[in-house]
Amino acid sequence: MALNVKTLVYPFRVSLKDRQEWEFAIDITNADSRQSRVLVEIDLPQEATFTQASYSTRFEKKYENLASGQTVSLKLPIFVSRHGNIGEFVGKTRITEHHEE
Repeated sequence: MALNVKTLVYPFRVSLKDRQEWEFAIDITNADSRQSRVLVEIDLPQEATFTQASYSTRFEKKYENLASGQTVSLKLPIFVSRHGNIGEFVGKTRITEHHEE
């Protein structure tokens, strides 16, 4: 089982006053010789949200058939939520891989 994962958050800092947004990018490559099923789960802190109109701190995406050598890319906007305060905050990204036996 082998996945290569690259992530990028841009810009690193944003202005709460100007309600700036970030971009979260993730590239996942199946480096195994077998096809994989992959689950991507992202949890944001309460100070951020995936949508401007509502409050959404969780993202989930399933890839049922990630072929050997295949790369999938995600680019997600992240916005300051109404709970946003000055400080440093941490989100979590979990990538789970499964193979058919």
